[in-house]
Amino acid sequence: MILIFMSILKKIKSVFIVPEEVDQASLNKNGELTPAAPVSTSGEELPDQDGKERFYQILSEVLDKNNFPGFDYIEFKKAVRSILEMHQMEEQAAYKTAFATAQAMNVNASHLIDSAQKYLSILETEEASFSHSAQSFLTRQLSNRDVEKQSLDKELIQIRSELDRLQKLLVEKESRLAALQSETESVQAKFDQNKINFSAAYHSIVSQIKEDVEKMKKYLS
Repeated sequence: MILIFMSILKKIKSVFIVPEEVDQASLNKNGELTPAAPVSTSGEELPDQDGKERFYQILSEVLDKNNFPGFDYIEFKKAVRSILEMHQMEEQAAYKTAFATAQAMNVNASHLIDSAQKYLSILETEEASFSHSAQSFLTRQLSNRDVEKQSLDKELIQIRSELDRLQKLLVEKESRLAALQSETESVQAKFDQNKINFSAAYHSIVSQIKEDVEKMKKYLS
């Protein structure tokens, strides 16, 4: 089933691909077409071929599902394409040759043009549906991101406010730490000096008492 669909899809796609102009250099010795050489883009960026191809397949499927019975614009376009590929003739001659085939099936130009207009209407409806769906999708995506953006903006305001508070607190704590260090050094210095002064006074008084004791033993015995 997939192979059949791809075959139909390939045929419909081929209808809307304008064949490249064929010259003698493109023919091999048997008169068959040879693959064209790769075209240089001179470093220019190519369009998104994958995305274009995907939508091309979708639109081709739409035409396939809505292909009217009998010989109409689609079949006429295929005929023109085949003639241009197989015979070296001008586009006008190819159209006239294909139209001769259509006339043989009692199909006139008005029918071909009317059917082409119907296919255009089908594609226009599809385009309108796509535009509506795409716009709805875009609106939802932007709306979701706008809600998240607003939430992030509020969070960032809170974070910045908290950062300011923490920065002020950091300065206060660092200042207090420096003051404590200075106070500690001052207390230690006072302690050391008092210890020295006490020791000097203690030894002086003890020395005097001991000296008096020796004198009392000498003079009072």
